[in-house]
Amino acid sequence: KQQANNWYQRVKWLQEQIENKSGHWQTLDYPKARLLMRVTTEIEAEYRLKACDKEPWTVQFIEDCQKGSYFLDVGANVGSYTLIAIANDLFPIAFEAAYPSVATLCLNLTANWSMGDSLTPQSWLERVKVAWVALGADNKQDFFHLHALHSGAATHILGGNETVYFHKQL
Repeated sequence: KQQANNWYQRVKWLQEQIENKSGHWQTLDYPKARLLMRVTTEIEAEYRLKACDKEPWTVQFIEDCQKGSYFLDVGANVGSYTLIAIANDLFPIAFEAAYPSVATLCLNLTANWSMGDSLTPQSWLERVKVAWVALGADNKQDFFHLHALHSGAATHILGGNETVYFHKQL
């Protein structure tokens, strides 16, 4: 119980920061719920914050899922579709390997933990899971080459070697 109270206090502090417009918080372009996202890069502002406009078919897929179902967000990035899944009463598992995006994903989830219903911090943690891992076609360990070291970046490469990675960058 002490640990839950400590977590709750940290979440309340984060929510105060958001309400005071501190820390670059903006609203995701999802019209059916107010979903906050931390935006510190141009990529986050142009693509992640406008995820509904960018991929309306993905949003429609999420909305068509049966409430209470699991939603696997492979390549979750900063969590735009994970947040939409939670807003639609799904249980998302967000898979993301790029650590800058995982950090922002966790902040975005924390900032939105009290969306609409009576979720407590503990029930929120039971509702969403984050897996800091890359998924590929083969069951093996491999290299993960980051395209960029900032939150919201994409087009990373799983597997191969640095020669392949640098060639793709040119």
